[in-house]
Amino acid sequence: MTKREKNIIDTEEFKDQINNLIEKIDDKGITNLDQTVNRFVDFLYKKTTNEKSIDEIFTVLDLEEHSEPLFINKINFLSICEHHLVPFFGTVDIAVIPNKQIAGLSKYGNLVEYFSNAFQIQERFTKEIGEKIHDVLSPKGVFIRVEAQHICSQVDSGMNNVSKFITTHSTGIYSMDGSLRDEAIKQFG
Repeated sequence: MTKREKNIIDTEEFKDQINNLIEKIDDKGITNLDQTVNRFVDFLYKKTTNEKSIDEIFTVLDLEEHSEPLFINKINFLSICEHHLVPFFGTVDIAVIPNKQIAGLSKYGNLVEYFSNAFQIQERFTKEIGEKIHDVLSPKGVFIRVEAQHICSQVDSGMNNVSKFITTHSTGIYSMDGSLRDEAIKQFG
C-alpha cells in the first residue's frame, strides 16, 4: 500500500468518524447543528489562512530610528495544534534591541496573528516570530517568550495535565548575553 493510498483510507476513516460524531450530536437534539458545524469549519479555515503576505504585514517604520530596548508584552494569540487539531492559546512577549530600524507597534500584533493562523507547534511559532523580526529589522538582538495553554494536554488522557508551556527564542546579542534575557523577562512581568 502506497502512502497516498493510506492517506485516502485515513481520510475516509476520518470522514466516517466525523459523521458518527455529528450523528451523536444530532441525537442530542442540538438546535442549529448545521450552522454550528459551518461556523466551526469557517473558524478552522480562518485560523489556518492568511489573506496578506508576511512582507505586507511586517514592515519597517520609515523615517523613524531608535536604538534602545523595546518590550512588547502580552500579545494574545490562538492557534491550532498540528498534532491534535485543537487550539492552543496564550501570550507572546517580544524584546528587541534595534539597530536604528523599528516597526510600528501594531505590526508586532499582526506578525503574531500571521504565524498563529496556521496548523502550528509552539516551538516553531516562537522561532518564526523571532526570525522574521530579525530578518526585517536587522536589530542587535531579538528575544521572544511564548506562554501558552494547550487544550490537547487537558483532553488527551494519555498526557499530563500541563497548565502552561513556555518557549523562548533569541537572536543576536540576546543569544549571547543571559543578563539581557533576564532583563527582558523582568520587563515582561
